[in-house]
Amino acid sequence: MSFSNFTTKIPEIQATDSGFSSAAPSIIDDEFLASFDFNYEGKSSHTLPPFQSTPEPMSPVPMLDVQTSSDVASQAIPTLIDLLSDEDPFIQNKACNMVLQLSTEKVSRETIINSPGMIVALLEALSKTNDIEIIENGVGILYNLSEHRQGRLTIYKLGGIFELVRMLSCNSESVVHLAITALHLLLLHQEGSKEAVRDANGLPPLISLLQNQNEQFLSIVTDCIRLLVYGDSESKIIMQRLGGTTQLLQILQTVSYPNLLWVISNTLKVLSACQENKRTIIENGGLQALAMHLNTQLDSHVSNCLFTIRNLSDAAVFQNDLHLLLSNTMDILRFALTDQVTQENIITCVAGILSNLTCNVINKQIVRQMGGVELLIGTVIKFGSKEEITEPAICALRHLTCRYIEAELASNAILDCEGLGPIISLLKTNSWPLKKAVVGLLRNLALLDANIVPLRDHYAIENLAEVLNEAKIASRSVDLGAGVVPMDAPLIPDPKIEAIIEEAAATLKIMAKDPLSKHKIQEKSFFFEEFIVDIFNTSIN
Repeated sequence: MSFSNFTTKIPEIQATDSGFSSAAPSIIDDEFLASFDFNYEGKSSHTLPPFQSTPEPMSPVPMLDVQTSSDVASQAIPTLIDLLSDEDPFIQNKACNMVLQLSTEKVSRETIINSPGMIVALLEALSKTNDIEIIENGVGILYNLSEHRQGRLTIYKLGGIFELVRMLSCNSESVVHLAITALHLLLLHQEGSKEAVRDANGLPPLISLLQNQNEQFLSIVTDCIRLLVYGDSESKIIMQRLGGTTQLLQILQTVSYPNLLWVISNTLKVLSACQENKRTIIENGGLQALAMHLNTQLDSHVSNCLFTIRNLSDAAVFQNDLHLLLSNTMDILRFALTDQVTQENIITCVAGILSNLTCNVINKQIVRQMGGVELLIGTVIKFGSKEEITEPAICALRHLTCRYIEAELASNAILDCEGLGPIISLLKTNSWPLKKAVVGLLRNLALLDANIVPLRDHYAIENLAEVLNEAKIASRSVDLGAGVVPMDAPLIPDPKIEAIIEEAAATLKIMAKDPLSKHKIQEKSFFFEEFIVDIFNTSIN
């Protein structure tokens, strides 16, 4: 068979190629964009960039003189399969060069993709060789195939993912770049690839690549990690135990590249739903690192940071040194409330963060001193019908009005910004968690004698009486699967409803210190007097 000289290099990687209770619950966003947009258009883009450092050109080598037509390629493939299986590394290398050249042309590439024997021979050669030229050419072929849907399917079906994972530990930078990019394309677009990478123990070598200093390269690596840990608790644990979570936090503290910032914040959002990772993130200064990237531009990475902080905040109630975080969070809330485009997701996150972090006395003082009460009242007024926003906002106000030295100032601020009416009106909602939060806040306000008259004037007594009546009905209306228990059935205590009854009764008792309020309470007592006695006797028994 005749050989002729040619010059080739592994193709450059193109940008177009790869690409409530008081505690707010943890959340994970949906899968990465189903249709990945690989055109980088600026700081708010969700895309991943090309590498700046591309693989070095291959040296000129002789190659089979073969046309790129499908017929000629088909005729050459049986010979190439034999050459790839040859024991002589020199022959194998020439064959790899030939296949690499064929894989750059559309027609011949399709022929390769439709020739499983060729792919099997290539993978077999890669698995047995330490020759760097054969490895570079072989991974270059897999990369070229991975750019196309049918090529990805072929790689996946024939076990090519295992070899790509193995190449992540190669000493050649160009091999690693091509292997990680091919894997990224497979993880994004080929069903079953995530499981295949996990089965090949692909997460540890990916974590080791986080030590690389190239931010664009790190963007691809981190997104591969994100795709693997999403929805897989075992991968999350591996990430934490091998130090990957800590490495992401270290990168986050110095990152300046927008796409890397986006993908790290998104990965941390996924990890923050795992209890072990949550502790690791908090203990290693994750809240402070995330706070550095909060701003009122509300870019996609800001949203990711906020969601992550909200996930973490229920485990961070004893954390101090959160002044920057609280300040930036309230700046975002202030901006979102005045923005013409309603940012409900952002406001939901902020409300959850403030609800959890205001359990801490120091945080209470910071939030109150920075106008947090007024912002939360503004939130309640604007989003009264949105329970996912108002419930944590009311919980935060409840925390701000009790058990620290500035509680009275916070209570006064609620009245000063006319928040009492909107708060009491929330007792008319159908949400028991929201009712519970409101009743607790009203009890805190009633502890100040100066607030009793304003509470009475805003019909707090009538609304609390109605809540107790609803609690009476709810306690007796137990669904048995075939209807509702008759109203005269024995009471079945519900811990949540009992807590509301306790708070409401305590609030009315406090307000009864005022003669006029006491008279109004006596007028409404037929709603709840016997009911309260019954339910507490039942609980005691």
